[in-house]
Amino acid sequence: MLHDSLTVEEVVDSESALEFMKEATKLATSADLEDLSERIARKAEFFGRMLEPEKLKQLTEDEFGLLVRQIFSIGRKSKRLISANGFENLREQIQNLLNEDEKLDERFDAFVNGVRGVEEKMRINFAGELLHFSNPQQ
Repeated sequence: MLHDSLTVEEVVDSESALEFMKEATKLATSADLEDLSERIARKAEFFGRMLEPEKLKQLTEDEFGLLVRQIFSIGRKSKRLISANGFENLREQIQNLLNEDEKLDERFDAFVNGVRGVEEKMRINFAGELLHFSNPQQ
C-alpha cells in the first residue's frame, strides 16, 4: 500500500519538477554539486550512527531534535512531534519502522498513521528519510 492515497502529482507536479531541474543544473557549478554531495554523505553518516539499533534504544530528546533538523520538511518540528506523540512513543515508532523483520509496506503505513503533530505529507517524508538513510540497500 505504501500510502496509495498520495500521488506523486500531489507532492510535486511533473512540469514544476522538470522546470526546477533545468534551472538547477544551469545554476549549479561543479563545486556546488561537490558540496551537495559532501553534505549528503555527512547526513548519511549521521543518520547511520543515530539509527543503529543499539543507539536508537538510547536516543535522547536532544539527539532526536538533531536528527529531525536534518529533514527539510520537518526540521523545525521536533518539539511539536514530541508534544503530540511523546518521546518514548516516537522512538518506538522509529524502531518499528526500521525493524526489518516486518513487511516494509506495513511498517511504513503504521509509522505514517501512528505519528501525529505534522501533516501526512511530512510524515511520509519523515518515514522515507529514516528508511533511506538507515539502510539504503533495503
